[in-house]
Amino acid sequence: FFKKVAIANQLAPFITYTYANLTSADGSSLWLLLILQPLYLYFDFSGYTDIAIGFAKTFGIELNPNFNRPFFSENVTNFWKRFHISLSSWFNNYVFKQTSFKHRKWGVYASAYAVFLTFVLFGIWHGAGWNFMIIGFLQALAINYEFFTKKSRLILFSKVPNYLRIWFGRIVTYLFFGTSLVFFFSPDLNSTVIYFS
Repeated sequence: FFKKVAIANQLAPFITYTYANLTSADGSSLWLLLILQPLYLYFDFSGYTDIAIGFAKTFGIELNPNFNRPFFSENVTNFWKRFHISLSSWFNNYVFKQTSFKHRKWGVYASAYAVFLTFVLFGIWHGAGWNFMIIGFLQALAINYEFFTKKSRLILFSKVPNYLRIWFGRIVTYLFFGTSLVFFFSPDLNSTVIYFS
């Protein structure tokens, strides 16, 4: 209840107002929006998920957690294993695994294709609009990038202290998610163009 009422509900007016007045918003408001909207979505969604989990416990029903400290993820791949776990797991089991198995003769490209299909459908699940397709496409692009550049990135970051690598990964992942949420919260593509311009 605290996450939902004391945090998410207090951030909501700023998020709603700024998106409703993008043309008059200044740069600092838009940067603040980019930083706050992941927190708003997390506290809103995980807040009412925790309420459901707690309410179920009063009836002796144990529900699985739906979030596992997602903003401590060091990359987008790991982020989607920790954010909205129930939906991510469903898409992993019934879209990604099925598609990559069906096209296994393509080798690693089967997985790449399955990731794109999974996340585009993941986006459409949230709403039938170009914005939702683009947010899904962006997640797939990031996950495929991480997959195909893993070896080179390991070599590059092997010379960097571990704590710097960890925090750099967390910050970049958070900012990427925050940037992609512009497509999630904007009412249409024109609004996203206004935001980024």
